[in-house]
Amino acid sequence: MEQKPNKFEVLLWSIFLPGLGQILNQKLVKGFVLVILVIIVNYKSKLNLVIFSSFNGELSKAILMTDYQWLLFCPCLYMFAIWDAYKEAEGEVSVLGYIPFVMTAYFAVVGLIFFLNFRSIWEDIRAIIHDNTVCYNRYPDGINGKKNCNKYNS
Repeated sequence: MEQKPNKFEVLLWSIFLPGLGQILNQKLVKGFVLVILVIIVNYKSKLNLVIFSSFNGELSKAILMTDYQWLLFCPCLYMFAIWDAYKEAEGEVSVLGYIPFVMTAYFAVVGLIFFLNFRSIWEDIRAIIHDNTVCYNRYPDGINGKKNCNKYNS
């Protein structure tokens, strides 16, 4: 008789890397597809480089190198993999058992979108604290090599 894996164990493996919980549940194709998708999204969003730069204190470099369009796939991919692995390990699922996972992914994506809209506010605050220079575009060189920065007079 084949024993089903523990729900908590599957949950932890899915948190570690989406797709590993599916592999533990013997859903190999789905698991490998999720692992490959996570690798692609992490590579395209430059997530590992961003984490490395931010841990080394290079926050401006990390913000500039992040590809937010790819990064927005991460919460949805993670939450789907966690929910699916947990559901498969549990056997039977209640009708509304997916709601916590879907809402978590939804609010993570909405939070990232709003963070992007308020990014210029945080750049202004950081600039006032550090060197009183504010750049209003993503790259300090601006369009056509011109700088689009303002100096605050304090």
